[in-house]
Amino acid sequence: MPPSELDTLRQQLDALRQQNTQLKAQLAERNARDRVQAQIEQALAEARQRYLFLFDTMDEGFCIIEFFDGPHGPLSDYIHIEANAAYAKHAGIEHVVGQTLRSMVAAEADDWIERYRPVLLTGEPVRFEQELVATGRFLSICAFRMEPASARQVAVLFQDITERIRAQGALKRLNEDLEQRVAQAVAELQQEQHQLHKAEEALRQSQKMEAVGQLTGGIAHDFNNLLTGVLGALQISRNLLAKGRHQDIDRLLDTAEEASNRAASLIQRLLAFSRRQLLDPRPTDMNALVAGMEELIRRSVGPQIEVNVITSTPPWHTFVDPPQLENALLNLCLNARDALPDYGHITIETRNLLLDAQDAALLDLPPGHYLRLSVCDDGTGMPPEVQRRVFDPFFTTKPVGQGTGLGLSMVYGFVRQSGGQARVQSVPGQGTSIHLYLPRLEPQEDLRT
Repeated sequence: MPPSELDTLRQQLDALRQQNTQLKAQLAERNARDRVQAQIEQALAEARQRYLFLFDTMDEGFCIIEFFDGPHGPLSDYIHIEANAAYAKHAGIEHVVGQTLRSMVAAEADDWIERYRPVLLTGEPVRFEQELVATGRFLSICAFRMEPASARQVAVLFQDITERIRAQGALKRLNEDLEQRVAQAVAELQQEQHQLHKAEEALRQSQKMEAVGQLTGGIAHDFNNLLTGVLGALQISRNLLAKGRHQDIDRLLDTAEEASNRAASLIQRLLAFSRRQLLDPRPTDMNALVAGMEELIRRSVGPQIEVNVITSTPPWHTFVDPPQLENALLNLCLNARDALPDYGHITIETRNLLLDAQDAALLDLPPGHYLRLSVCDDGTGMPPEVQRRVFDPFFTTKPVGQGTGLGLSMVYGFVRQSGGQARVQSVPGQGTSIHLYLPRLEPQEDLRT
């Protein structure tokens, strides 16, 4: 073979080798692209599977609608291009893919178009609750635009909230029923309270009339006895004067004067009960007053009764008439003695108190500082019906001739006139405590007084 042909063959062989190398490179590149494409397709398939899995198993109803221009105007209808299984569960409508809105629910179409069309036009998502008239179900709906906007598609996600709405309605009706029942019960209670108030007023009026009757009878009886003594003494004096017998007149006048003094004392007691007696109030150290009365009280109640005195610290002052308070204390101790037939204990206690609005209201007093003077015994006690009347004038449980029934009523009247209050606590068979509440005289008021 000539050398020229050999060179030609050699050149052709080089060219074939070069083409082979290029073809191998192109094949490798194509294989790489195919592998990438296969990976992409596999990833897309897996994503599609995940999407379909979620799409079909999610609890929320989901659909994609696509708007189109119809006989009713631009964007006047839409078609369901996708819908999951939960769509039928929540909306109660099956096989919606491929159906238009107006073919499904023509009567409600305009309302749904007005809900979703602004989402397509503005891109702003919306959330709302809506009743499906056709099925009677209530839906909680979220709608947002699918991109690109030119696709005219809106995605709708919703849940059936019918049970919640019904429960809310039932709860509302229950609340309304309860409110009506409460209002009715309140009205009935108010009516009962009104009737009770009327009954209490009638009872108070009856008790007032009974007290007036007792008061009138007691006054008439006592004054009749006193006036009989005065008139008798005066009549006898007149007869003696007519006979010229002057030696017995002084004795008769003394008798008349004594009866008159007893009548004056009775009037003072009545004034004390009615809180119209003239008092001479002064700053008074309650502890000192009790200490000054202790010996007299011990002698008055007798040695068979033990008297204990408990005083408050620091000592407070009150603004009262000291002799009247001493008389009230002695009166309470004598009543306690009478509840202790053979032996027993009497405790006299002073205590400093701060009454808040609630406690003061129970005592019919303004809130503030008070001194409480208590006389307690462990005697026979009082039943409730006696406790309710213990401060009534002429009310007494003692036998006839052993008490006028004015002692405790006089104490009550004095305490009320002094700006305080009196209360009784008693348990039959265990004893009685009578508490006198008197306003504290503040130190600066004490100095001014």
